Amino acid sequence: MTIGRRGLILAVVAGVGGMYALRAVRPDGDVIEQPDLTDSVLRAEGPRAGADDAAVRMAVFTDYRCPNCRAAHAPMMAAAADADVLLLLRDWPVLGPQSERAARIAIAADAQGRYLAVHDGLMKAAALDDASLERAVLDAGADWSAAQAGANGPIVTDRLQQNGNQAFALGLRGTPGYLAGPIRVEGALDEAGFARLFERAAREQERQG
Repeated sequence: MTIGRRGLILAVVAGVGGMYALRAVRPDGDVIEQPDLTDSVLRAEGPRAGADDAAVRMAVFTDYRCPNCRAAHAPMMAAAADADVLLLLRDWPVLGPQSERAARIAIAADAQGRYLAVHDGLMKAAALDDASLERAVLDAGADWSAAQAGANGPIVTDRLQQNGNQAFALGLRGTPGYLAGPIRVEGALDEAGFARLFERAAREQERQG
């Protein structure tokens, strides 16, 4: 998957622009009145955390180099742990080759059942060079050689393409981006913000039927 110049510029503007600017524009997110679109995103295959029959599903579009993605990761996980939420983790590496390499390694680790641990490690890693990627994979209990071998395979490439297509279909301008039920949010949230988002998503789902 190759990230185009336009996509990179948009991601830098939206991602580095910061959570505060984005939250000022859309403090509560936008309701997407396109059930076919939201359902296709929320039912797609990919790494996940939580129960498949959870009351709320949230797709999470992130980049390991995105500072706001990293800042929002722990609060999101904490809020989700206290709610009936299934997180659908969608690597969307829009900040350059290092981002894409990290995303490919994480997705490749999914074949070993270690995606979540690798994802968490990379969100906390101080760097994303190969030494740091290897450390995250090994700390997660996965095989580094197997992750490297699978990173450029067709399964990983297709998954990245799917994630990018979904992000653009939702109108996301960069990372982090979220789709909680029918609600699209751009920019990082704190733990209380995620809790409110999950509650509102449940209400909107009920309203839409």
